[in-house]
Amino acid sequence: MFIYNFKENKLPNIADLKANIETEAFVLENQIKTTAEKQESIYKSFIDLSIRTYLNFENASILKDFNNAFSSVSELSGKLKAQKLRLETIKSFINSTEFDNENFNQDEFLKNFQDLLEDYYGYKNQTQIEIVQKNKKINKLLKALEKCNSITSKSENKNQNQKQKYKNKAQKEQTKKEQSKQPNPIFKPITQETNSNRLLDNRSLIISEKDKKVYLPYLVSDLQEDIQKTDYDSFEELIENNYIIPLKRFRNPSVSRFKEGFRLMREKEYESFGASFSLGMKLMHNYKLHPAVITACRNVDELKCFLDCLDEDIVDSFDIFDIQYDIPPIKK
Repeated sequence: MFIYNFKENKLPNIADLKANIETEAFVLENQIKTTAEKQESIYKSFIDLSIRTYLNFENASILKDFNNAFSSVSELSGKLKAQKLRLETIKSFINSTEFDNENFNQDEFLKNFQDLLEDYYGYKNQTQIEIVQKNKKINKLLKALEKCNSITSKSENKNQNQKQKYKNKAQKEQTKKEQSKQPNPIFKPITQETNSNRLLDNRSLIISEKDKKVYLPYLVSDLQEDIQKTDYDSFEELIENNYIIPLKRFRNPSVSRFKEGFRLMREKEYESFGASFSLGMKLMHNYKLHPAVITACRNVDELKCFLDCLDEDIVDSFDIFDIQYDIPPIKK
């Protein structure tokens, strides 16, 4: 996060410093979130297994494994939150310092800043070692719970499958009769307004300085799939909320490139935390790349195609979607 040689006794670039703090905070929040999700997964799996087996486990050691792993997750959560507090102390120290004040003491600032960094990294390095060790215990338990749940599920499903087989057969016959009388709509009803406008694919990314908004491209097939997973009543509402985003989201390009790259891997490709972090770091310092382009990409392949065109300086050859800039006229 922070690369600084205190021997030079020079003031670091404050804008870069704040960007690095924001990036570190984003990564830390995702670690805390992932740890909380693991804790919930362990607890739900254990409760599910308890209900299935009435706590009469064939392997009684799983109880001990559960206690150890659940305790490990709780400890990790506490340590990560303590690390977050240290980072917030650094952030508060930077934000409260008046660098332009005539009474500003550079030597005093650098000394205090060095002390805060040494405390933060000393704690972080120790925590990261414990995370690796404790995650081994956690993953061991999750595999054990998954195996036990799989065994009990198979025995339950075997008894239910026969009953379900005959039930499904009857339902299929009934469904065929109903479908012949009344067609079953695949998608949610389209509003009258949508019907009149005839919804079409949008293959343009518009970055509007005038509206202070970014209009993302979309395919009708994607909209039809997305609307099934939401509570929106129309495609217009879906587009307004999911495909039109405020320009201020990208106000810090370096941090935004990291975040959007991380989200692309994590939320669209369902990749691991490590792979998502790696892509985010790779994109962070690609100063030619507008972060909104990452957001507009539906998958990593589209992004790679754009990056290839960008590297070879042939962006006009990129034909997955157009990139348009809507800039207000310059006042004389």
